Amino acid sequence: MLRADPVGPRITYYDDATGERIELSAVTLANWAAKTGNRPAGRRHRLCDRGAGTRRPDSSRTQPRSGACR
Repeated sequence: MLRADPVGPRITYYDDATGERIELSAVTLANWAAKTGNRPAGRRHRLCDRGAGTRRPDSSRTQPRSGACR
């Protein structure tokens, strides 16, 4: 699909009430799929990289959250 015609419309939405039309190309759909597929893992890695944790009320040290970086 992406190689045959990357910029041609793959999904077209028509709103009869407003006359609006939205077309999504193969490039746009592939980009959204890649972002959606990588989002959960990417968020987990960002939390791990910055030392995700919560502050304990009795100390200024951070305590790692269980399971945050698995």
